[in-house]
Amino acid sequence: MISLKKLYSYPSDHLYIHIPFCEHICSYCDFCKFIPNYSKQEEYIDYLINDLKLITQNRLKTIYIGGGTPSYLRYDLLEKLLKFLNDKFTVELEFSFEINPESITEDKVNLLKSYNVNRISIGVQSLNLDSIKILQRNHDITKVDNSIALLQKNGIDNINLDFIYGLSNENINDIKFNLDYAISKQVKHVSYYALQIEKGTKLAKLSNIIVDDDKLADEYEFITSYLSKYGYHRYEVSNFALDNYESKHNLAYWLNKKYYGVGLSSSGYLNNIRYTITDRYLDYINRKSKKIISNFEILNQNDDEFNYLMLHLRLKKGFSINEYFNLYKKDFFEEYKKEYISLKDYFDLNSDYLSIKDKYLYILDEILIDLLHFKNDAQ
Repeated sequence: MISLKKLYSYPSDHLYIHIPFCEHICSYCDFCKFIPNYSKQEEYIDYLINDLKLITQNRLKTIYIGGGTPSYLRYDLLEKLLKFLNDKFTVELEFSFEINPESITEDKVNLLKSYNVNRISIGVQSLNLDSIKILQRNHDITKVDNSIALLQKNGIDNINLDFIYGLSNENINDIKFNLDYAISKQVKHVSYYALQIEKGTKLAKLSNIIVDDDKLADEYEFITSYLSKYGYHRYEVSNFALDNYESKHNLAYWLNKKYYGVGLSSSGYLNNIRYTITDRYLDYINRKSKKIISNFEILNQNDDEFNYLMLHLRLKKGFSINEYFNLYKKDFFEEYKKEYISLKDYFDLNSDYLSIKDKYLYILDEILIDLLHFKNDAQ
């Protein structure tokens, strides 16, 4: 098994950092998270910084701090982490940070600003009070208002709002309310994800929570068409941005770029290796444990090709036929001839780029399974 020191010696322009702490656990969330005591927060940040010291590259294009709830960190520990990052790295393009409305304060906003964080993603999910209760969120519209006002007042206006559709108690009017709210606040970016019922979550134990595919399709079509009227273009299946405000960090994932993943349960892609750090806290802080890297895969060319197509086809733009040929020395239309013929109606070919038609993006996963299944089976 490769060591963290060796892994983090490989070059990359992008860094993801995971903060697993939350004030409470939401009903739908299956990310690695837990409610810590203060001493555990301090212990974790120390180990996290030690791991970040192993990265040999000092100039990055993007940093993204996600969770969990990064804004739940104690002020002093948040400052300790941000100061270290500021001293070690030069970030050229984008420094993103996730917050929840109930755990951000003006002091923390000023701290983020002073350490050059320039993009904020706010976990809203819904503004419908019944949905907030179902999802077991701890905010209301007033707290979201206050968060946005604090950020804009302090000069951070590159803001994303995260929402969820596919809730059984909601309809198009509820979704329109969420969208009108985002538009009225002049946020630069909106993410709208379909609800996923994950095994082991509190939501999975509820009855009558799953909605049918027709409702999902209608809601997705409404979201995309409504946001488009106000200048938010869909550039990825679930992501919409005003011009030039696409998430540069997340685009690195979808463009199959290399990235560091640091912290509990984080994933990364370095050299030709995809890896995941353990989600077990004791294994993470036990530096002698061989279990600190829980998943480790050395990719061959077929693996990389599979990931290239799977990730690029999430993008509205799709992928370049010429770039694909230059990377893999294959003609896509010959390599996938049988699959492409059967799926041709789902695709648009625009000059050099092949993409999924807008109206079929909501069933992207099913299309990818049919297009790429033999590649997946061969791995």
